[in-house]
Amino acid sequence: MKEASSKSSESLPAYSERPIPSPPLSLSPYSPFPSLLQSVNKTRGLNIRTLISTHIHPHLQASAVSGLSKTILVLIPSNILSLQPRPFSPLNPNSGINDTGSEAADTFPGESVIGFSSAENLSLVRLHGAENTLEFWRQEAVIRELDSQLKDDLRRGGHRILGDVKQGGSSEELQRPSMAETLTKKISFRAAEWRFAKEEALRPGEVSVGVEFKEVCLRVENEMGLFETRGGKAIVIRVEVGG
Repeated sequence: MKEASSKSSESLPAYSERPIPSPPLSLSPYSPFPSLLQSVNKTRGLNIRTLISTHIHPHLQASAVSGLSKTILVLIPSNILSLQPRPFSPLNPNSGINDTGSEAADTFPGESVIGFSSAENLSLVRLHGAENTLEFWRQEAVIRELDSQLKDDLRRGGHRILGDVKQGGSSEELQRPSMAETLTKKISFRAAEWRFAKEEALRPGEVSVGVEFKEVCLRVENEMGLFETRGGKAIVIRVEVGG
């Protein structure tokens, strides 16, 4: 009898040994994926807004005050070393310093941008800081958002962006041609050639905006006094106001 009771007591686990059911698995509201996405969007929006307010708006305003309806702004990312004159390096304390001991100029000697007409109003700006690197600005989504925010700013200023569709516009108005084609004849001593020149017809108050991330080339003077060509990626912004 004692053996049976001892066996029954051994077969039943003690209260502390009984398995405790685990609580149902619930996802934390602080998932890392939404926070990462929010951080990316927040930083992206801040960098774009800073670029517009610091460089693009002042350039457009200065062009308007000068009475220029068409302007181009070339923005070089901070780590495009081929287009940076004597860039600063923490490993070399003398980098970015000229022979007089002061900070080096932000341009190359005899610097000029190749591929643009000399008659165009063009400004070249070298960006600085970790927020203006090539890796950030070469993202297609960043360039699209920069284009969108710039156009939104111009719309809030009362401008009509070329390509916008008016609400309630007639089919004839929506289908009106936006390109005026003119035929010119160019005569040379060796041959005659025909060329079609297409010019965008901007109405008063209309603004044409173009934002690209593309290769640009600079013609610079090196340390030997010789001219050379250097290339690198940059943000190119074109704005034209109809009048």
